[in-house]
Amino acid sequence: MRFADLNYYANNDLTDIRAAISRFGTSYGYLSVMRSIADVRGILHLNSETATEISGVPYSGFKSRNKFFHIPFGTHRFIKSKKPDVVLVQGIVFPVQVIALRFALGKKVKIIAQHHGEQPFVNTIKRRLQKLADKYIDAYLFTAKGNAQNWVNEGVISDIDKCYEVLEASTDLNRLDKKTCREQLGIPGGLNFLSVGRLIPGKDPLTVLSAFEQFASENPEARLYMIYQDDTMLEQVKMKIVQSAILKNTVHLVGKVDHRKLASWFTACDFFVSGSHHEAAGFALIECMACGCIPVVTDIPPFLSITENGKLAFTFKPGDVNGLLQAMQRAALSDRNKLTADVLSHFEEHLSYKAIADGIYNVCRELLR
Repeated sequence: MRFADLNYYANNDLTDIRAAISRFGTSYGYLSVMRSIADVRGILHLNSETATEISGVPYSGFKSRNKFFHIPFGTHRFIKSKKPDVVLVQGIVFPVQVIALRFALGKKVKIIAQHHGEQPFVNTIKRRLQKLADKYIDAYLFTAKGNAQNWVNEGVISDIDKCYEVLEASTDLNRLDKKTCREQLGIPGGLNFLSVGRLIPGKDPLTVLSAFEQFASENPEARLYMIYQDDTMLEQVKMKIVQSAILKNTVHLVGKVDHRKLASWFTACDFFVSGSHHEAAGFALIECMACGCIPVVTDIPPFLSITENGKLAFTFKPGDVNGLLQAMQRAALSDRNKLTADVLSHFEEHLSYKAIADGIYNVCRELLR
């Protein structure tokens, strides 16, 4: 099977393919695994015409523009010359380009579109083109089918059966030595919770703090470490903390952390907590599980999908302070060693780059039958 991963987004600030792959590496890691079972290649758009090979995978770069109606005909001619059986398009927001791709490649080539958190266009013309593009797309990949439902309800995707559950990315993070990580980070033994995400309403840090305040009043050894790359709600978070003697003594605002150091934090802490109301992929959750950190998360579709329908997590309803408190209490009473082992095993089998490669390959085989 000849397979091409196609990204229409033009990284016009970059001229080097390796830099582009580094920027979006979590979305391309599966190709180096999938090359053992298929003839794969990556096709990107940046500010140069170039080609290289990375981890045995050939990548080609073409110039383009981020204009809704712009069609990269040169890219399409190149793809056609490689005679692919399947083309995976990254994103569901390129209807004009996908329609043009279909006419360039003909009816036999299968086209798959990968969801990356986009929502259907509001603009009438753009939405009509999305609906038209659906006629030329053979399948869609979503982290969870629940994320596809709105697209079906809006009439953009014609049939939920065209949607498959495959993660959009994985991670190279892995579990380290827990004792060493705790010593390096100054994290004591006990019940350690870690929050990793932007401080924005959608992540709901205030619900997390409210529940943790009650939990820490019953478990004074508990600690909550908050890592964040966006500080939109930082002042509200600080206000919440300073108004509580319990939170002042148990919550640590870590702030930004180099991504390469996240494995140490995920390993050192016992539980990963997230109050997210919606997610496209749940990257932080995937990373935490790669390091054996036990999830305490909302029961939104992608989180349930990632945690085997919640079997490998302690879940609660978004915005439910009491529900999160109860989830924390259940987590504290759990067999952490067994859960950590189960989480690590689940990551390797279902969330790793190999799992993504196998998932995409199986979808391709089904389409080509």
